Amino acid sequence: NEWLTMNCSAAIKHPLQREIAEIYAPDLQMNVVTTNLAKVLVEEGLINQKIADRISTIRYMGIDGNLNYAAKKADYRGTIATGIGKLITDGTFRLNDKGSSFAGCLRTDNLQLGKFLANNNIGDIAFDIDTDMLISGGKPKGIVKGVVNKAVLKGYEYHDITADLSIDNNSYEGLITLKDENADIEISGMAVLDKKNTKIEVEAHTSGMRLHQLNLIKKYPDHALSFDAFASFSGNTPDTAEGDIEVSNISFIDNNGEGLLFDRLQLAARTLENGKKSISINSDLLNGNIDGDIRFASIVKEVKDIVSVPLPSLITPGEDLASTATNNFTYSFTIEENDNLTEFFHLPITVVHPITIKGRVDAINNSLAFNLDAPYLLQKKNIIEKTGISLNVDKTTQTIQLNASTQFDHKNGNILLLLNSFGTHDRLDTDIDWNYDRRRDFSGRVSISSLFSRADDNRLLTDIDINPSHFSVNDTIWTVEPAKIHIDRKTIHIADINVNRDNQFVKAEGTVSTNAEDTLTLKLQNIDLDYIFETLRINNVVFGGSATGTFYASSLLGGTPNLNT
Repeated sequence: NEWLTMNCSAAIKHPLQREIAEIYAPDLQMNVVTTNLAKVLVEEGLINQKIADRISTIRYMGIDGNLNYAAKKADYRGTIATGIGKLITDGTFRLNDKGSSFAGCLRTDNLQLGKFLANNNIGDIAFDIDTDMLISGGKPKGIVKGVVNKAVLKGYEYHDITADLSIDNNSYEGLITLKDENADIEISGMAVLDKKNTKIEVEAHTSGMRLHQLNLIKKYPDHALSFDAFASFSGNTPDTAEGDIEVSNISFIDNNGEGLLFDRLQLAARTLENGKKSISINSDLLNGNIDGDIRFASIVKEVKDIVSVPLPSLITPGEDLASTATNNFTYSFTIEENDNLTEFFHLPITVVHPITIKGRVDAINNSLAFNLDAPYLLQKKNIIEKTGISLNVDKTTQTIQLNASTQFDHKNGNILLLLNSFGTHDRLDTDIDWNYDRRRDFSGRVSISSLFSRADDNRLLTDIDINPSHFSVNDTIWTVEPAKIHIDRKTIHIADINVNRDNQFVKAEGTVSTNAEDTLTLKLQNIDLDYIFETLRINNVVFGGSATGTFYASSLLGGTPNLNT
């Protein structure tokens, strides 16, 4: 487990007199076997195995240099050779009555950064970094200049990235530029880091950024991205941030000017006189606002806790919300028409008329509401209208209610779909209704009741009752008989499924799981496959006829399902 060897020759004069002490070390050598070092650090509990793996990747580290110290000035020159590349160092450190100063450089011709980070998207890097820094009273003041001579990202080799940083105590000003045939980027900014009084301003200009050539996307080889951005805000967390972010002149176009053009995207955050937060977004595609008490870090947790009130087994609640809840806000958004976006990206849905989304989250009172209204959507040439979703959770009644509806317009008649779900005390009742507006009756309902619980080891158990109901297909009435389904992780027990009419039926009984010994028995009698395919307008099948018999299915949740007769 030997991991460190050292070799040093040095001369020291006046070691006990700081003002005139001198050290001359013309030969400093240290070798570290990082694989052995990582094992020692893990055994001592100082690092975890993930960090140890990264240290082991370096394999070895050999430090070779010389050090001279005289008149409170130390000069060091040397190299650091590793299994992933070589670093060259050169620096001068000075002490004086006012503090200390450091000037030096760090260079490498090739460092295998991606190998060290275990990231195949990152390749080798070469850079020069120079610094000149004065430290007085623990406060730094100076400059850092860097040039990345080579950096490989996703197989593309960037060159001549420059970075300049000026530091004055807790104030920072910087500039980063990239001049490449496939990207022209300039980012400048300043920051004053002072806890809650932190202030940051950033300005960015990007033009001619060919994402395909940079291997960032696989499509659109003829298009280039350009935009201008400006951000000015105060605060050191998303919850305390206040200010503006604006992205303008956004384009993703080819040499003929064809593609996407957007005017702006503006995001503003303000603290009102009553202490509440107001966040607004304005853009070509999305507009809206959030108002109230907002704590971003806890939104997801608190929403889950709210939903756990009527369904505590399905969504395990966290600690008592009454003592920890922070979010209490309303929101309202509008998604604008997006014909150009849909056409360019071949999206499945086109927004023909603006979609509105409204709601509230009140974690203090364990309630929330969500409402979506999409009057007109287009799926290729098919019109989808009257789409609505409404979700409400109420603490007083300990209930959750979900209602959804949509209508598909069809030349042979409109198809209306409805979903209504009501839950309380770990029980969720759901009805799904449909109606196909044709001369013959195509309508019906499926009704299920679900009961959630937890086993002794806290695993989720779900018991589903399929309630009696009827549906019509082409004026033919089918009956859904009562049935039960029990779900325990990846094991599903099915009992008494029976959908029938006259002398026709589909029955199912058994167990669905990953276990080949668990079998689901499926019984069919006089089921006209041609009729089903024609009714559902399924044309690309190569079999049909009337099916009668018993089928046995196993490993339905495994890698290789089996079906036997």
